[in-house]
Amino acid sequence: MAGKICVHVRELSTSQDINDVLTIANEDSRRSVYLSQDDFIAEDKYILVAEYSERVVGFLVFSLHANRMLLRNVAAHFDMRRRGIGSWLMVGLFDLLPQKKLGFCPSHSRRDALSHLRFRVGNHHCDGIDLRVRETNMDAILFFYVFGFRARQVIPNYYRLAGGRLEDAYTMHFRCPRQKVQARMPVNRISRYL
Repeated sequence: MAGKICVHVRELSTSQDINDVLTIANEDSRRSVYLSQDDFIAEDKYILVAEYSERVVGFLVFSLHANRMLLRNVAAHFDMRRRGIGSWLMVGLFDLLPQKKLGFCPSHSRRDALSHLRFRVGNHHCDGIDLRVRETNMDAILFFYVFGFRARQVIPNYYRLAGGRLEDAYTMHFRCPRQKVQARMPVNRISRYL
C-alpha cells in the first residue's frame, strides 16, 4: 500500500475536470447504470475535486437542501485509493461550513480555492450533513463514522445493483456543533464620560 499524499481541494472549474470526474465515477464495476455529465452538472449540485500533480484524483458531490447538505458521492481514482484523498475532500467539505469548531485544521490555500463556494454554503445556514450509503459498504460506513457521522435509519431497497439486485441503504447524519455564545455583562459606556 502506498503512503498518504497531500492533495489540493478546489471547486470543479473546467470541462477537463468533469471528464476526469466521470472517469473516476464510472470505474466502479458494481454500478448498474453509468453516470453521465448530466448527472453531475445541475444547479443544485456542487463538486469539489482533489488534485495531485495537476491531475484530478478524486471528487465529492453535494447539494444544499433546507438547512442541510446532502452528500451525494465521494470517490477517488482507482490507482489512488486508500491514500487519504477522501479524507482531504471531507476536510474541504467541513471547511465550507460556517461553524469553525469541528476539530479540523484547514489550510489557507484551500480556503482561497473554496471562498466562492463557502459564501454560498454560509448563506444557506447549514446545520448538518446527510448521506446515504449501501448497507454492505462497511469501508464507507466506517470512513464516515470516523468523521462524526452516525446512522439514523434504514431505507429498504434503496439501491439497484448490477443484475437487478436491490440493497438497503443507511442514512447517516453529521450534526454541526453549535458555537457557544458567550454571555457578556452589559456595560454602561456613557458613565465613563460623566
